[in-house]
Amino acid sequence: RSTTTRLVDRLISCGIVVERGARIVGPGRPSVPLHPAAHTHVAIGVEISDHVLELCVLDLTGAIIAERFQQLPEAGASAPQALALAAQAISRLATQVQDAGLHCIGTACGIPGLIQTDTAQLRLAPNLGWKDVPLPAYMREVPGPDVVFENSSTLAAFAEQLARERSGHPLNDFIYVTGSTGIGAALVRGGRIETGAHGWGAELGHVPIADGSERCSCGATGCLQTFAGRPAILRNAGLTADAPLANLLAALRRHDPTALAAIRTAGHALGIALAAYLNLADLPAVVLGGTLAQIIDDLRPSLDQELDDRVLYQRWAPVQVNRALVTDHVAASGGAWKILLRYLSDPAAWQPVDRDALDYYALTDTPEVTL
Repeated sequence: RSTTTRLVDRLISCGIVVERGARIVGPGRPSVPLHPAAHTHVAIGVEISDHVLELCVLDLTGAIIAERFQQLPEAGASAPQALALAAQAISRLATQVQDAGLHCIGTACGIPGLIQTDTAQLRLAPNLGWKDVPLPAYMREVPGPDVVFENSSTLAAFAEQLARERSGHPLNDFIYVTGSTGIGAALVRGGRIETGAHGWGAELGHVPIADGSERCSCGATGCLQTFAGRPAILRNAGLTADAPLANLLAALRRHDPTALAAIRTAGHALGIALAAYLNLADLPAVVLGGTLAQIIDDLRPSLDQELDDRVLYQRWAPVQVNRALVTDHVAASGGAWKILLRYLSDPAAWQPVDRDALDYYALTDTPEVTL
């Protein structure tokens, strides 16, 4: 008991947990509930996509305490443009965090591409049109620890996995598939994300599924995302490739035949690619995020048909196709979570925080407010 008390005292002094709530009375001494400390240590998560820069700040409770969106140029930002904007946004957010008396322990940035793990060199991001970009070079002026870079689909899958664990309904084996401009994926097996020998695994969007005339952003033809990526679905539905998704949803609700045909095509294409992947990997579940999560109900008939026809074990162990639990700040929050958990796993990095931070009391916890 004395050892546990010393450990808890350190966790409290370092701003990792707080004592809160009524004492629990049982055998022995009354015990005090411990909770993750709010507004002490925080991490910044960032996602760079083809059209938007998204940032969020998470504390140890998992609450998003700040967020920022910035639209990128419509024609597509170059790597120097987008990364310069990202560095400025991270710096501003880090300064605000510091001014608020919080300890920023790091930043993680998700980019949809192949990132070399040891050097953080972006080898290729087809949907952004970037190639051989030295990512850390653009973040030298960002205050605090070095920015960590990872594939955005990997970070999104990490956020989804944590959300399912916290909800009490964990999934230990699944493929996470997200769709926006392209289609990204991540393989989760045994509760761990498997990224392959180079960290470049699960590029489902570039799996060839059929003969096609449309050139993919990777340079090939017949890739999945030329049939089931958001621009492809919108064009096949008779809309422009950059139209709001709401236009497609409205067309589906009024049973527009062109839109329904586009969804059927996308569902069949996605089902073919997923069936091949599932037959190789033997996974029990698929989780759809991003655009695919928003149209999952419309995709299901054609998607399920392909899985029924093509997955060898479907008859005995039907594959679950689930909508993602996390829909906002997905890759950004996944990156911030990774930084927080890495900090918690390294007691040597812990440092005491100000008493004011430990005494933080959320307005939502206040039983009565007088104005």
